Amino acid sequence: MPNKRRQYPSEYRRHMVELVRSGRSPEALAKEFEPSAPTIRGWAKQADLDEGRRTDGTTSADRDELRRLKREVKRLRLERDILKKAAAWFAQESNSIPRRDSRSRGRTGPSFPSAPCAACSASPRAGTTHGLGVRRRPARAATTSCACWCAGAGRRAGGPTGGRASTPT
Repeated sequence: MPNKRRQYPSEYRRHMVELVRSGRSPEALAKEFEPSAPTIRGWAKQADLDEGRRTDGTTSADRDELRRLKREVKRLRLERDILKKAAAWFAQESNSIPRRDSRSRGRTGPSFPSAPCAACSASPRAGTTHGLGVRRRPARAATTSCACWCAGAGRRAGGPTGGRASTPT
């Protein structure tokens, strides 16, 4: 079981510091009272630093401020890392078109094929894709194997034409 440091009340520590300043040695006080001599010496040194009698260390106020600033830096680094990951995720999501098996399909709308079908390849604008921002081709007869917007999938409810037949643009 780990040893716990006993915390003495501030009034008790002040009393020990006054006894050291009055001329009693920390070793004599350690024999008479419970705290060890190095502990009493540390209390006396810290009291001298806080009161401005010594300048060879940090005051309690400075230590408290350093502790607060370290905690704040740790929190800000954590926030920065979270925001960095979120920005990377959003950048990746905005640059990609969801796949057919993507879980985000319901949120972003239907997925788009990346290449035209065989029926579309014979059209005057062959080689273009049916992605966002690309003009749609004229409507053709629906085939059972085609999943393109020009062949019939676009005329289904929920497609880019909203259930109407595509018109050339």
